[in-house]
Amino acid sequence: MKASSEPELRRVPLEEVVMQILASGFAQSCGDFLSQAPQPPSDDSINAAITVLKDVGAIESDDTTLKSERLTPLGRHLAKL
Repeated sequence: MKASSEPELRRVPLEEVVMQILASGFAQSCGDFLSQAPQPPSDDSINAAITVLKDVGAIESDDTTLKSERLTPLGRHLAKL
């Protein structure tokens, strides 16, 4: 058995985490916020979560900066579940 396990942020899908960050108002850019974690998830996993949430209509981003996400009404509803 490993002496230590992989941090949860690197093991699990990040869709729920992204929605909770946006719902709580901690940051407008989930990538910037998560990169400050002691053992941050990969940029690929953050981008994948954001893409999935955009595809289902839960978040939208500012076309000019691409660094600012916000929840849609559907996203606010899903974040409460």
